[in-house]
Amino acid sequence: MSACLEGLLRAHHVVILMATWQGAPHLGTQLDSIAAQTHADWSLVVSDDGSTDRTRQIVERFAADRPTGQVRLVDGPRAGATRNFLSLLDHVPPDALAAFCDQDDQWLPHKLARAVAALQGLAGPAHYAASTIITDATCAPWPHRAGSCGPWGSAMRWYRPAWRATPRSSTRLPWRCCSMRRRTRCGRG
Repeated sequence: MSACLEGLLRAHHVVILMATWQGAPHLGTQLDSIAAQTHADWSLVVSDDGSTDRTRQIVERFAADRPTGQVRLVDGPRAGATRNFLSLLDHVPPDALAAFCDQDDQWLPHKLARAVAALQGLAGPAHYAASTIITDATCAPWPHRAGSCGPWGSAMRWYRPAWRATPRSSTRLPWRCCSMRRRTRCGRG
């Protein structure tokens, strides 16, 4: 990565917003992938919606290993995933970028860096969407083909409307796979 691009990326703080509920089985993998991001100027706000498993303890242990204030654990609204994610928006300062994060994902190391670079220089609200790789529990990609139902039957569908929207234009991204019921997802960015 060029020195110019590295300086540009350091200038943008990203607040990662993670809504959790009973996420202990996959949460450690996602937290490790966040810690491994090449864009190091990030903070993480985790809103737990009343987990009774080890979710809160896993987040607290992760926070203890990070610089003070980089990771915060807050109580969620206990009103479902959508409201939990929406409540997290209150924790994003006006000059920061926000990145939504699922508890069962695994991000590739350049996910935040690529998002920051793509959004650089845009005026006003903008949205960046990355591709998704649907995987099994070991993060090995499922062998999908367009038009196939995949391992989840009719819940699996292929679609094209993954957009990177800017205030002035929209650019289509490659095909991506969406599942209503996922085991593990390794986010590609």
